[in-house]
Amino acid sequence: MAEVYLAYNPDDNSLAVVKLLLEPFLDQAELMEMFRQEAAIMINLDHPNVVKVIGTGDYKDGRPHIVMEYLAGDHLGILFRAAQKHKQKMPYTLVTRIAIQVANGLAYVHATRWNSYTGISARKTSFFVTTVASNCSTSG
Repeated sequence: MAEVYLAYNPDDNSLAVVKLLLEPFLDQAELMEMFRQEAAIMINLDHPNVVKVIGTGDYKDGRPHIVMEYLAGDHLGILFRAAQKHKQKMPYTLVTRIAIQVANGLAYVHATRWNSYTGISARKTSFFVTTVASNCSTSG
């Protein structure tokens, strides 16, 4: 439904992520509205475990976009696959810490008034790990 780009702002030397609706969906009013609704909801969210939206708008060809903060780190799936590849389990302390942060972010989103008409769900969410605690045990 959308493509995601890493963008560079030369004015302040910063990176951002731009989510842009795919062109084939421009003629589908319901999907356009869903994307715009997502942007309107996300720009009002403010929680340390939820990505911050910097801005929203329409690209020059009319496609809506969402500009989000860039989070340096790895997608959670990459960490799980790396552990599997090395035939290791992720440390329980790390898994617990990540799960708590994911749960806190989802609880915040679900507690907002925006959730009542959008049906925000975990299946529409990507999880990223931006920092890993140095005191996590490696046994498990």
